[in-house]
Amino acid sequence: LPERFGVVTEQIDAAEALIHEIKAKIADFVIRGDQTLAGASAELNQAGSLCDEAITICTRYMMRAPPLMAARVLFMGVKSSLPTIQATITTARATLKTAGKTADGLLDQSLTVVGQLRDVLDQVIAQIQLAIDKLVELLVQLQSALVTAQEKLVEISNKLHAAVASIKP
Repeated sequence: LPERFGVVTEQIDAAEALIHEIKAKIADFVIRGDQTLAGASAELNQAGSLCDEAITICTRYMMRAPPLMAARVLFMGVKSSLPTIQATITTARATLKTAGKTADGLLDQSLTVVGQLRDVLDQVIAQIQLAIDKLVELLVQLQSALVTAQEKLVEISNKLHAAVASIKP
């Protein structure tokens, strides 16, 4: 009967392996995400300089080319939105790192629970094996008692036959 718990043990092993597999990917995901966000931040820093240059050019030539007035306003709007976008990127980087640590911690907790589940299963298997051993012991005792009873019945039967034979003429 304890061998029938092999399927459960296999499922516990599979869960543990899956948790380790996911855990191994978290650090790489966080690093790649942070690098991507850092790259976006660097691009935004360059965008600020490029907006300054475009605003300067538009300011210098807008009297000769009136559409440059609209372009200047557009570049000023873009430049004014850059700090908000930069703050969002900074927040996203912090959130990504926190999420990575949280996921790692939760997976550690999952490994602990899987380990506890394995311990409980081992205890259950041990208790079942103990019960089986006691049952086998009782069956051996019962078998011994049945053999003794059969021997006594044969002895009594022989005595009865002898007693009947002595009474018969």
